[in-house]
Amino acid sequence: SENIINSMSDIKNLKIEENKAYVDLDKEKSKNKISEIKNQTIDREKLFEFSKRFQNESEIFKRTGGAHSCALVKNYEIIKFEEDVSRSNPVDKLIGYILKNDLDLSDKFIFTSCRISEIILEKISNIGFNLLISQSCPTSFAVDLAMEKNINLIGFARGERFNIYKKNENLSII
Repeated sequence: SENIINSMSDIKNLKIEENKAYVDLDKEKSKNKISEIKNQTIDREKLFEFSKRFQNESEIFKRTGGAHSCALVKNYEIIKFEEDVSRSNPVDKLIGYILKNDLDLSDKFIFTSCRISEIILEKISNIGFNLLISQSCPTSFAVDLAMEKNINLIGFARGERFNIYKKNENLSII
């Protein structure tokens, strides 16, 4: 998520001892991962229904009321779901999953429960996503970064509504 590695092949060696990880990186690190930007369509009704289902996925939130959730989504179905008490950790976990499985991101998006900060948006940008949807709000810095990076950004996606903060030409809303 910090753009240090862009694929698993960037790691020459990984050793874990006690509470420390030692990582040797390939000096000929691969270029930034860039996904081909395909046209995507957001179907309002499907998004409303998905948002309701998403709220029931977090077991930690159900027990504690204090967790953030994040999902990798394709066709309004969850491919991978992560949750944590930190906003950034579920995003980092998804990014690890994406790198480990060398996934094509062009037909997928990230859906999250957390407030979108500049840091979250930067992580999404580094991995190559062009669509981020949250049940919460983005910060003004995140909106500015979405504009700069040309990332589609939708917030407050809950109930029967959502706000579009940044929409580029490859995203249709029906």
